[in-house]
Amino acid sequence: MNGKSPVPAALRRVVTFLRGRQLEPMLIGGLAVRALALPRATYDIDFVVGVDLDDVATFARAAADAGFDVPDAHLRGFADTLAGLRKIAFRVPVDDKSVAVDVFLAATDYQREAYNRRARHDYDGIGVTICSPEDLLLHKLVAHRLRDRSDIADLLLVSGRLDGAYLRRWAEHLGVTQRLDEALRDAGRGD
Repeated sequence: MNGKSPVPAALRRVVTFLRGRQLEPMLIGGLAVRALALPRATYDIDFVVGVDLDDVATFARAAADAGFDVPDAHLRGFADTLAGLRKIAFRVPVDDKSVAVDVFLAATDYQREAYNRRARHDYDGIGVTICSPEDLLLHKLVAHRLRDRSDIADLLLVSGRLDGAYLRRWAEHLGVTQRLDEALRDAGRGD
């Protein structure tokens, strides 16, 4: 394979698969950062979709039938938890590479509200929905790895006015109020 990133091809395959199951994916993670903040390299795809916990095994089997590499635990109905947010993961083969995909389930009040706030976006000719800037910030505050902290700074640098009441309400609920306060302070923002 040439030096071209496999991410757009994987994105197209996963979006086609999800829409074939009447699921509209909402992009979060690095691809959302590229759309809402500053461009950066990303080698995985993160979505939120409206899959119930009871349907994880069925969804995982459908993903495996579509040619994705799905761990056995997900095929048995197991969903990981990251800071209270449920997810499954699989890999999408693209030529001689593969792309990691995390699918977060809209299984909490927060994820459902974030999902309802999504907006249409075009990514590499692929029409998708993407989370709001506030929800991207909240997801990054939850994950809070080094890369996430850099993304937070970039997002706060280029974003317009954010909905402070929404951010505070969900930051409290998600347990990231202190991280939000520090990020806003470091960015010189009073949202």
